[in-house]
Amino acid sequence: MNWSDLETRLDPDPLFYVQRPDGLSLLSEDDRAIALVSLVHRIAPAVSIAHVKNEGRHNHAHAKRIGVVAGHFDYILTWDRAKTAYVELKGYHKSGRPGALSAAQIDWGNTKYLQGFPVACFFSPDKVIDWLRDLGAPMIGRVKA
Repeated sequence: MNWSDLETRLDPDPLFYVQRPDGLSLLSEDDRAIALVSLVHRIAPAVSIAHVKNEGRHNHAHAKRIGVVAGHFDYILTWDRAKTAYVELKGYHKSGRPGALSAAQIDWGNTKYLQGFPVACFFSPDKVIDWLRDLGAPMIGRVKA
């Protein structure tokens, strides 16, 4: 018997697309979030975007009872009939270090990916729009370079 076949990695790799840090460390995650929501409203008004408030410190037992899910991505985007995509948006810490996916986010994203949902992690709001366009989300314009 080959015992390595039974081994399960404790730190799985993302099965979904993860954009490399873009080097724009002066843009916070909030700045990027505001830009993303603005772009979706302007360029893809038929796409609904909703932020999932899942961060911060809280009582974990209470959070679980009210439906907080560890690792849930930042945004749910929907369009047409039952078209749904999930986006995790990253920025930079005040120290200049780029944000990284947590193990819980990788697990959550991999689960959704294996369920057949489009999931991805981005630094650039413009790249989110390009990705949504590739998924067939209805657009009325292009991102200005």
